[in-house]
Amino acid sequence: MLHLLLDFDGTLADTSSGIYSSFSHACSILDLTPPSLTTFRGFIGPPVEQIVQHIYPTLSPNLINDFKMYFRDNYDTINYKKLEWYKGTRQTLFDLRNNLNIDMSLVTNKPTIPAKLLLDQLDLTRNFTYIVGIDYPHVTANNIKFLNKSESLLFILTKIKTKKSHIFYVGDTLSDYRASNQVGIGFVAATYGFHQWSQGELDDTITISSIECLYSTVVSLLSSI
Repeated sequence: MLHLLLDFDGTLADTSSGIYSSFSHACSILDLTPPSLTTFRGFIGPPVEQIVQHIYPTLSPNLINDFKMYFRDNYDTINYKKLEWYKGTRQTLFDLRNNLNIDMSLVTNKPTIPAKLLLDQLDLTRNFTYIVGIDYPHVTANNIKFLNKSESLLFILTKIKTKKSHIFYVGDTLSDYRASNQVGIGFVAATYGFHQWSQGELDDTITISSIECLYSTVVSLLSSI
């Protein structure tokens, strides 16, 4: 049986407006000029400190930490609610769980509790075996956070009992793709998300052009295992 691991931002919903609002908020406090929303969308995926390092490479580690604090305080309490669910998200996840009996878990760089609150909006929480945010260890036990998506995926692999060859991560960014490769699981690229995939990046990779396409993709995967 398959176990699907799903990203949130750019895979289940377009959260770019909320993320950008909080990013711009942190920029205004530190007197930085934010990129345009169109440009910024291409950076979404990695943890915010990595995004900051990429956009502002000369920023000191202390200022990066300050930026992260301003961003998280604003996003995790206010702007995480700003999103547009992709058409078909709710029905597709319900059909995967109820029609195909697919086990699913969420693995996201969002904090765990906001991710759960958003899933509750569409009554989706019960479809997931685990909901693992970037701060999942902090929420559950030992007061640390994952450094990146690879660490999150490695953690979830210790929890589920499915063979690696039957586990696929559904994500929309290059960092999602690389993290899947690093931990040795399959990847399904959501090409409708934030990353603008270039020629050659997705050679021999399963792709979906909408969340609704995930159902037929899973049917095909089931027939091949």
